[in-house]
Amino acid sequence: MRVFEQQLGPEHSYVAHPLTGLAELYQEQGKYAQAEPLYQRALFIREHALEPHHPDTAETLHDFAALRASQGNQEEAIDLYQRALAIREQIYGLQHPKTTATRDCLRAALIAQDKIEEAAQLDKAQPEPPEVDGESEVRQEE
Repeated sequence: MRVFEQQLGPEHSYVAHPLTGLAELYQEQGKYAQAEPLYQRALFIREHALEPHHPDTAETLHDFAALRASQGNQEEAIDLYQRALAIREQIYGLQHPKTTATRDCLRAALIAQDKIEEAAQLDKAQPEPPEVDGESEVRQEE
């Protein structure tokens, strides 16, 4: 990480990658206090060095939200998941695995806050995946 910082500058987008990797490691070890500033810095870098709706920014938002949820801060987790979901829906579409993973995490955070109606709205906003021709034909024959 220091090499990236020295050669590219401390705010270069490449610096955010090792920051998030280290933050994830600390989070897996339950060292939330050490993970938090790394996520914050990585998010700051990505929001300023990349396009506003860059997939890497969404990844950091999602991971930081997971940390907040692990810390019991569901309100902030919800905000971060919502931001990540908006980016992922725009970039990947509604059915992409990363989009659905963020939506599922957001739903869980909403339910943890007893925001059941908002969680249910997520299901309504997500259309069913398109049917494969073979599956459509089988259903019609039954």
